Amino acid sequence: MSKRTIKYAILIIISLSNFIFAKTLVKTVIPYYKPVIGKNLIYNASSEFKGKNYSSVTNTTSQFLVWNKNQDGSFRVIVHRNTSGYRIIQDTIRKENEPQTIWAYFDVYPDGKITKNVSLDNFDPSLYFIPLPNDTITAFNGWEFFDSSSQVRNLYQIDDPNFSDSIWKINISQQTPFDSIYLMSSSSIFYINSKKGVMVKKESESSTDYGYSSGITNSLVTLDSIKPIDTVRLKPFVNELIAYFQVESAYNQILEKVEYNSPHANLIMANAKDLIEQAKTNFRDSIIISMLDDMLDTHEQIKNSLAEDSMWYAKTLDKKAADWKLKDLNEKAHSLKQYKGKVVILDFWYRGCPWCIRAMPMINQIAENFKNAPVAVLGMNIDKKKDDALFVADKMKLIYPSLQCGDVYKKYDVTGFPTLFIIDKKGMIRDVHIGYSPDLGEKVTKKINSLLENK
Repeated sequence: MSKRTIKYAILIIISLSNFIFAKTLVKTVIPYYKPVIGKNLIYNASSEFKGKNYSSVTNTTSQFLVWNKNQDGSFRVIVHRNTSGYRIIQDTIRKENEPQTIWAYFDVYPDGKITKNVSLDNFDPSLYFIPLPNDTITAFNGWEFFDSSSQVRNLYQIDDPNFSDSIWKINISQQTPFDSIYLMSSSSIFYINSKKGVMVKKESESSTDYGYSSGITNSLVTLDSIKPIDTVRLKPFVNELIAYFQVESAYNQILEKVEYNSPHANLIMANAKDLIEQAKTNFRDSIIISMLDDMLDTHEQIKNSLAEDSMWYAKTLDKKAADWKLKDLNEKAHSLKQYKGKVVILDFWYRGCPWCIRAMPMINQIAENFKNAPVAVLGMNIDKKKDDALFVADKMKLIYPSLQCGDVYKKYDVTGFPTLFIIDKKGMIRDVHIGYSPDLGEKVTKKINSLLENK
């Protein structure tokens, strides 16, 4: 057979393949969710973790009550989830987990788009309703969804384009900011019935190879049944449930106004408490009232924590920063005194702190933005193993030095991580940020600029 004949044969095969593929696309019906109003989708899930230090089993029953259809085409879904399980430590000691019950709601569109709200802080509906492709080309080429708030990217790919039984089998791989730091991986297989428009099964496996929780988790979710719901009987409860979450949202908005150095903090907290107590007089359902009682208990804990924070900030802010002499990860010596005349940012962190890792891109950007200004950005690492710090600095591509701070964090009375201290040119602590927030970089940048402007 000549080379020309072989070339023509290859072209014919490619043409036939494309023709067959095109016909498959034409015949393929893209699935979308078809929640039936007045139905209850009941899923049972089991998850087993086997780790180096312990193992655990978690069992969950999730009910999705399809309540109504909104004017924008989405469906309002009420969630009722019950979770139980246990941990086994040292291969013999079994500890039962306290059973948990949550209520939530969300609006889902036929393509899987979900409208978030305050009730979803403890529940992720995308575990059951993944985003679906809009067309056949996308379906066969694969698609993705990126959650900007969590920085998690999910990649979706059809496993087997054979839809004779109406079951779509979709492979899901997940990418997170922590994968390289904690040696994590996560994948799932999602089964959706294209005729019924519901997920019927999901198989998942994830692994972590760093820290106390290193191990492998295998999970299975199955659709147990679809049952009718008594909408007339449940209507008063559902109305109060939605109203409860409106109260919770308003409460959170009030708390956002509370600042550690605000003279109005006590008044704001009192107003937040009044909101809950007033709401209690407007509800009748015992479940909702119990949830409001839990909010009041949490409110008191927040109030006490705020009082402790206020005392901590009072003794920290506008005080002289504790001096230190330390070496960075390259064994170069540093001291706080050598940075006199500069605004200094100290970021206390360690490898096992995911919120520390999440904040690092922001701090890296701050270091880049102020590289030509009298500003020093320094990581203060508390890991006992230097290799852990080196590993993170390399993976996160940190452009600022991290110091081996040992017990220096105790001098600064650091108890939470990450903690960022902003020190002015004269060595005085002018601001502190504890924990991660999406606007952390903006807040720190604003403070640095104000200190630079203050001659």
